[in-house]
Amino acid sequence: MEVASVWDQARSLNNMGAIYDAKGEYSESLIYYQRALEIREEIQDLVQIADSLHNIAETYTYMGRYDKAVDHSMRALENRRKAADEWGAAIESYSLGRVYGHQGRYGAALGSMEEALETLRRLEDSGSWYVEILAGYGNALSLLGRFDEAAPALDEALRLARDQGDAGLITLTLDFQGDRLFYAGEFDASRALYEQAGRTADESGDPYLILAAKADLGCAELTTGRTRQAITILEGTLREASSRGAAYLETRSNVCLGSALLATNDLSGAEERLRKAISGAEDMGARDLLAQSHHLLAELLTAEGRSDDATRHATKATMYLDEIRTEAGNDSLLERADLKPVAGASGGG
Repeated sequence: MEVASVWDQARSLNNMGAIYDAKGEYSESLIYYQRALEIREEIQDLVQIADSLHNIAETYTYMGRYDKAVDHSMRALENRRKAADEWGAAIESYSLGRVYGHQGRYGAALGSMEEALETLRRLEDSGSWYVEILAGYGNALSLLGRFDEAAPALDEALRLARDQGDAGLITLTLDFQGDRLFYAGEFDASRALYEQAGRTADESGDPYLILAAKADLGCAELTTGRTRQAITILEGTLREASSRGAAYLETRSNVCLGSALLATNDLSGAEERLRKAISGAEDMGARDLLAQSHHLLAELLTAEGRSDDATRHATKATMYLDEIRTEAGNDSLLERADLKPVAGASGGG
């Protein structure tokens, strides 16, 4: 088969994968991306191989399979560097930063985002990827509890996203702005931003962004005292996330739903959700969700008089929080509203 025909075949497979990605059917998209990779490895085109590796890594990220996502992003980065593709290497650094953030490796996340941002600035690229990376950089600062530093980066990203008229980028940045306020304990303001993100998510048509905005709104409803509304939203996002294989959103929804059920004194329902959250977070290596889940479960078990089990889970919550703090290299993240209760219970707040 001629090389051009092979390229066309790989491109067609890649396009099929993108179609399934756009529908939120990640297991299906993975099949096509992997077949495209096999073909591209046969013709040894470094950039096209990197493109396929990137797509596979992104899909694994959506699915919460972070070890595989990191492996494929690192392989893509290696190919980009061999091909002297600086722009592509910046994108892979950003992708790695996203995964590190979900794992609670906030220092590594910020480093990857900074590297990507510096490269695109040097290349004078101000396109959609620059806007997404700038928003991701702002989010990385928020995750570290550096709220004042995060604000200007997120504001600039939102302005650029609106200038470009990109509903997906607008949604992503509004969601990150909501996160910043949520972590800072400004719950009413964060809820308003999540509602805005939900509206623009519908315009974007991106199923992951739509689902993420719903999950964030559900968690925010809980913090503003709308517990029943939170339960309704979170139960819906949980079902959809599970059906799509969006593991991080499923696990985060379980954490927030467990907290909501605990607030309504549904202890058995809360325990079921929190144990599922722990299982999901362990599979992903998501240390922030592990710290929160173990902390909430310890509170629940204490209320039931199961002191030995409560102590065991409280110890695990402290362990994961210490791992996050050590990797980050500072204690500012302990001021985050979602981690502060864990720190307070462990004597670190």
